[in-house]
Amino acid sequence: MIFSKLKNVLFVSIILVMILSGCVSDRDTSHYAKTSYSPEDMPKIVFTCRTDYSEIAERDEIQSEITFYDNRGNIYFTSDVYVCDMNYEERNKAFAEGKFEDKLVLIGTCDAEELFENYKKLCKISENEEYELIYPSDSISDPSVRYRWAGIYYTRDSLLEYFVLREEDEYTNYEANDERATEIYEWFEENISKDVE
Repeated sequence: MIFSKLKNVLFVSIILVMILSGCVSDRDTSHYAKTSYSPEDMPKIVFTCRTDYSEIAERDEIQSEITFYDNRGNIYFTSDVYVCDMNYEERNKAFAEGKFEDKLVLIGTCDAEELFENYKKLCKISENEEYELIYPSDSISDPSVRYRWAGIYYTRDSLLEYFVLREEDEYTNYEANDERATEIYEWFEENISKDVE
């Protein structure tokens, strides 16, 4: 009798484990970052900030600017329409092929080890299923300059993924619910301010 009860409990436990493992394995993790073992694993463009003036600029004025970190720690700036109008995949490819030579301004550099550490942090954030930016309900939607900071990484399927870390306009900061995203944003801005001074 006791053996029979133990057998039933064991059977039910095995079934529950199988069901739970099935649920876990059904989760789509293809957007997770590929594990990075060396700086060579990073995309050509790693971190980027886009400044969007389109809501307030006249048609013949600059519509957007991009500041980005490449995988060697160089920090570039551009307001070139050709570069700014590309999506992140096109931009990475064109930059890797050397098509931006006369379209970028080198504004500084950063420590290569810090760059890689922040890239690895980005990769870890990609696994946070609860990740989101917090948009306050009382935010103002008036036309303004808008900023978006993002990281770019390779997924487990070796595809490029664009991951928003923070957004901002003239009225509100939209931070992530993951402190590591704020740490990357602060590191990004700290390097820029050092070089611009």
